[in-house]
Amino acid sequence: RRWRDATALFRSGRMDKAAPLGRRRAVAMPCVLACLILALASRATLAQEEPPPKPPATCEGRGCACTGIDYGRKLHKHTQAVACIMLEPAGKKAVFYPRVDEYAVLELDNFDMNAGGLEDLWVAVEGSGTIGQASNFEWVDHTKRFKDGASVVPYYTVIVHLRDGLVERVQFDSGCHVCSPQAPSQCTDDGSGTLCINQIPGGSDYASCTDCVMDRGSCGERGCRPVVYLAWIGSDANGEPCTSAGKVISRFRAGSVNGLYDGGTTSDVSLDDTSDLEGA
Repeated sequence: RRWRDATALFRSGRMDKAAPLGRRRAVAMPCVLACLILALASRATLAQEEPPPKPPATCEGRGCACTGIDYGRKLHKHTQAVACIMLEPAGKKAVFYPRVDEYAVLELDNFDMNAGGLEDLWVAVEGSGTIGQASNFEWVDHTKRFKDGASVVPYYTVIVHLRDGLVERVQFDSGCHVCSPQAPSQCTDDGSGTLCINQIPGGSDYASCTDCVMDRGSCGERGCRPVVYLAWIGSDANGEPCTSAGKVISRFRAGSVNGLYDGGTTSDVSLDDTSDLEGA
């Protein structure tokens, strides 16, 4: 009945200030509730109709040097993907075939460090290269320093962000999470100019991205070759959540950098020239 009264009053224009306050509230409440219900229903409909993300029709950017079988394909858990470690300024790439949502260790066991040509590196997965945030919080290419004088970065962690099986972005998991507390000099700026969440208490919210470094004389029998730990987060083509990012190095407690560098299994790798590829 209140609904009918409200409708009649609004149509006749007779719900004015002269009406008793209690009656005005009683009449107005059903209309307010109806408007809220319609608004919520409309938002739910829009959310349900939102299409899944689509990659560009053609590959764009430097990550195109590592596109795999079919650019823009949707990935399923435990199936092979294509990942590449890009070596600069040598213009070389090391190609790997990790499985989606399986924690992988990518190692360059057949790269001759004495030949030179490796100062920096970045990683690409299925056509997407590593990116980070600039000072204006725009996404930019993220290339990390590997060798700096007598020091090298012993390992990197890379996280692949998936949405419904499509690669949204590839990011380094930066930070000095396992540097020895007794050797603060092990933590150094990665030389990229990108910003990361500040790990130092009492500092600003964001600071330059950092990595642990070690003396080249401490590399051990394997020599100073880069190692990349690869993990996945998000959802695959079936909407299944990826969980391997829970194993990233940043979640481990501080420990020995040398131990992390010398451990792990070797992946198959081939070195290809990328100097003739645009954006490589």
